[in-house]
Amino acid sequence: QGLRGGRPPICGAMALRWARRRWPLAVAMPLLGLLVALPWAQLRCSLAPMASADRRRTSLRSKFRHDSVTVAQEPTPAVAQAPVPPRTRLILASSVVAGLLSSSPARASLDGVPDIMNLQVGRERYVTKIAKYYKALTDAGRLEEEWVQKTLPKMSKAMELWGALMRKEEVPDKFSRRAQKNARAFQRAAKTGDYDATIEAFRVYMDDLPDIHPGGSGKIDLSNPLMPPPSQPWKARE
Repeated sequence: QGLRGGRPPICGAMALRWARRRWPLAVAMPLLGLLVALPWAQLRCSLAPMASADRRRTSLRSKFRHDSVTVAQEPTPAVAQAPVPPRTRLILASSVVAGLLSSSPARASLDGVPDIMNLQVGRERYVTKIAKYYKALTDAGRLEEEWVQKTLPKMSKAMELWGALMRKEEVPDKFSRRAQKNARAFQRAAKTGDYDATIEAFRVYMDDLPDIHPGGSGKIDLSNPLMPPPSQPWKARE
């Protein structure tokens, strides 16, 4: 009925047949294109808001990343440093030198021949004690029990450690072994209670210390323990 007249057909195929019979081809083709394009236009209109929202989210993400990178790469302003006064630099340098001297004790100098620094540290740590304890002994004029019990072990230990620095090689040699042997002999003499024998043993220890050493003189000046004495035989204190 639709093909013979009356209302136009609804189906696309029927419309094509109806158009071929009723209208020219120039009119039928635009009508067919309109029927096909109408559903696609409706679908595109329904998807347009979603695509626009996606584009807005992508734009916001890109802007946020750009701002973050810009803030992270912004250089930190340099802080101006005040100049250090010369007196402060001198104090800091002195502290560093003192720390190096205290962190390298003479007793740990077993990896080579003791040098000037090793002997200087040894004078500060050991020779000062030797002079102090010997002065206490001679001031008393006799071997007191308290000195023998408390002071003698410290003094003989300092004498042995100073004697260990008298080596002229990387390993203990005759000079260091002799000094340590004399220190032990001094301790034995003091334990006997013989004051004169103790003074004589100390004189032997002092005389056998080498005057010529790679790190300087090994002699001890009891009046100035931090400095080596002039080259002369040591004399027992009267």
